[in-house]
This record gives sequence, C-alpha cells and structure tokens, in this order.
Amino acid sequence: MRGKELRLEWEIRLWENEPNRRYGILFAAALAALLGWWMFQNPLMPVIGFLAIILSTAEYWLPIRFVVNEECATRRLGLSVTQLDFCQVKRVERSPDGIRLSPLALPSRLDAFRGVFLRTKSNQEEVWEYISQRIDPSCLTSGKTS
Repeated sequence: MRGKELRLEWEIRLWENEPNRRYGILFAAALAALLGWWMFQNPLMPVIGFLAIILSTAEYWLPIRFVVNEECATRRLGLSVTQLDFCQVKRVERSPDGIRLSPLALPSRLDAFRGVFLRTKSNQEEVWEYISQRIDPSCLTSGKTS
C-alpha cells in the first residue's frame, strides 16, 4: 500500500527569531542604494544595490520549507530547491540548529555547497529518528559540526 506516504514537513522563518535584525538589513540595503546613486548618478544603480542586499539575505526574509519523505530530504527557499536522496547520504551531522545530510564521506570546505542542511526547531529529535531509520547507520554522527 503506497497511497499514504509517511513524511515530515515543517517551515522555518528566521526573521521570527530576531525581528530587530530586519532593520539593520533594511538600513544596509538603503545605504547601498544611496551609495549607488552617489557614485554613479544613474537611477539603475540604487535599485541594483538595494536588490543585491535584499536578495543576498533571502534566507532571512523568506520562509524555508523542509520535507523529508521515504526517499529524500528537500529544502525549499523561494525558487531554490535543494534535494538529496537518502541513498546518496554518506554523512549525517547534528548541530544545535539542525541536521546536515552530506554526500561527502569526510568533512570538507565543500560541505556548504553539497548536501542539505535541515534547520530544526523543537522537532530535531523527531527528524533525527525519521532519518536514522532510512539511511545507513554508519553515516550517523551525533557530534556538533564546526
């Protein structure tokens, strides 16, 4: 019976944890816009400067959606979708903020660009149990990531 697939879904909004940080980001974006106008005297440059700051902090502004199902883990942020099948996972690390699923067997500088980082709130134990039932036990590490 494959009709009802067991899966975990949750959403995290980083701005809810630190709501005052958005004023600093908006100030930086406004400053980039002012500097763009002052330096180039072109109406396009303030828009580019403002958007560069706002879009580079999209993880803060937009909700991050996570889905973990029988085959894979998925992280969705705006148009960006990151997905990793459990058969590709070679290392799993826990940290206070979440769980990293990596296709790399050893820690590397490439960790930031490979795999999926599942940010968790109060559901970390539930996610850990779900993942640990679906991947090779030799991949699981409970130590903190650096």
